[in-house]
Amino acid sequence: MKFLKRKPQSVHSPSTKGSVKKVGMFSSIKTKLIAGFLICIIPIILVGIISYNSAFTAIKDTASYATLQTMQQSNEKLALTLDNIETLSSQIMLSSQINDYLSIKGDNDITLFEIQSASSLNTYLNGLVALNKYLDSITILADTLPVASLGYELKPEAYDNLVKSENMARAKELNGRAFWTGYHFEIDENRSTKGDQNTYGLSLMRLLKDINMGSSKEALLIIDIKSSLIEETLQKIDLGNNSELHLISPDGRDIAARIENDENQLIDTAESQNRITNQDFYSKIITNEVGDSFTDKYNNEEYMIIQTNLVTSAGDTGYKLIGLVPTANFREAAKSIRDVTIIISAIALIIALSTSLILSLGISNALKRILEVSQRIAKGD
Repeated sequence: MKFLKRKPQSVHSPSTKGSVKKVGMFSSIKTKLIAGFLICIIPIILVGIISYNSAFTAIKDTASYATLQTMQQSNEKLALTLDNIETLSSQIMLSSQINDYLSIKGDNDITLFEIQSASSLNTYLNGLVALNKYLDSITILADTLPVASLGYELKPEAYDNLVKSENMARAKELNGRAFWTGYHFEIDENRSTKGDQNTYGLSLMRLLKDINMGSSKEALLIIDIKSSLIEETLQKIDLGNNSELHLISPDGRDIAARIENDENQLIDTAESQNRITNQDFYSKIITNEVGDSFTDKYNNEEYMIIQTNLVTSAGDTGYKLIGLVPTANFREAAKSIRDVTIIISAIALIIALSTSLILSLGISNALKRILEVSQRIAKGD
């Protein structure tokens, strides 16, 4: 019986002979291993980002609270000084010198008593100014004789120009209670010596009345405080580099200081661009749209803005102490967490790439040897 011998087939099929199918980039073992190890790094990066943001928020909240406490302490010290000025104004109001002065008739026939009363009052006020280093001047305006404590002269029409002013209207509305203001232009414009204008930082005003029965005579008491009181207070507060501190009066006067390169400097608020009263966030503060602390844009940067009211024993003065701190300062404090995250991520990336390359090369070499052995077996070797 004749057996037919089966012809052995080549291990290489016609479709694959002489050619090897190319593997896509994302189908190779090396690429898959690298991708797998890189995916493991993602949680490390996410944890770092979350930790950095959490640390930044915590630092900002802590700094906001600490800054507010610092400002309130400085506020209390400044309020204590203003309390003393308010007490002084009460002493002046009840003094015998004021009572004698308000009894002056103010007609053309000036008596010796009237001259002595005006002189006695002027001496009394000058003595008060000499005893308080922060007092710039004390002025009393009435329809009789103007009295100025530091020797500067007021124009004869000073009281007439003052009668219809906003400050006089408010003094009458408060009926003897003291109030604070940043400017009194209607008085400054009536000073004979121009050099005496605007040498003060803030002013207390109150209406004085003649306590004698049947008398309707009134006068306005103005106590000017030297700007050095505010400037020294602001320059003692350190809120961090590039921070600013502004004391805003009820009528919008802005006295401010800025820390730059660890040096505390006064800001020239005569320039409108340096006054925060022109900023959008200030209108939010005035309308109570924001709380004690919030963030907003200032000079094209993000700032944390902290505000507190200046309150004396007599009540709210209307003054606001406003601090501006760049949030970049807090990011700088959280920089160490960011740097650690970057370093760990970089190390993990290097380890992942190195490990994946070593493993992929080992697997590729092993598969290559297996392929070579299988090819020799197929050839019958």
